[in-house]
Amino acid sequence: MEHISQDTVPGQCKVLSDVVLDPIGNILYYVSQDSHFTGIDLSTGNAVISPHITNDYGSFGPIVFDCNDQTVYGLAGDGTNGRKLAKINVTTGVVTNISVSIISNFIYGEPATLDPFNGIYYFDRADSAIVGASITTGEILTEPKKIPVPGSSFLNIFYNHPCLVLPTGMDNHTTSGKIIIFPDPAQTYLSVKFQDIHDRLKFIEIFDMNGKRVFQTQTGDDNIILNVENYSCGIYTLKLKTGTVNYISKFCKIF
Repeated sequence: MEHISQDTVPGQCKVLSDVVLDPIGNILYYVSQDSHFTGIDLSTGNAVISPHITNDYGSFGPIVFDCNDQTVYGLAGDGTNGRKLAKINVTTGVVTNISVSIISNFIYGEPATLDPFNGIYYFDRADSAIVGASITTGEILTEPKKIPVPGSSFLNIFYNHPCLVLPTGMDNHTTSGKIIIFPDPAQTYLSVKFQDIHDRLKFIEIFDMNGKRVFQTQTGDDNIILNVENYSCGIYTLKLKTGTVNYISKFCKIF
């Protein structure tokens, strides 16, 4: 085993269910026993954030990361007052409820998972039922399903390819907020246009489906052409950073 961090990272991780990976930013997030939300840069092993969790509703977790909106979700509350689906601001540590009503009381506390295609957060309720709640409304969308596992419990639920987000339409032209990508899907070259971005210097990164960075550059231009001919087929994430804002878009590479 090889250590990445040169120094000890802040706080001791509480439980396995309170650890999640951002494969786009290459950051490992965890909730520590002293209630800090820490992010570790996996390239350097250094802590990039570690704010104290501000949560008026009890504990926060188990946590999941949504690659679509770069948001960490979890359940806020406890067994006495009930739990609601919530999200956390990774910079400030502030937890905000999404659910209007209580969606659970007791949970096993095992790792949760996310259906990124339908925006559903799944968790393991204490009565051995898998429950799915909308990350938009926080309300239960699925009928709780009891898990028939004789003589044991059901641990570590996973949704297949939680960070694989398929394009919404193969119309040869993708617009995502401030970023216009053409053509999509791409074969050889990719035209990227930045709209109404007032910061002159732009830092651009491209990540594959496994979260591996395959390209990075800095530019002051509003239009660039990228050669993607040697990229493997699949879905890629383009991340734009400026001095004040970040933007995310996706494109598909085909033969």
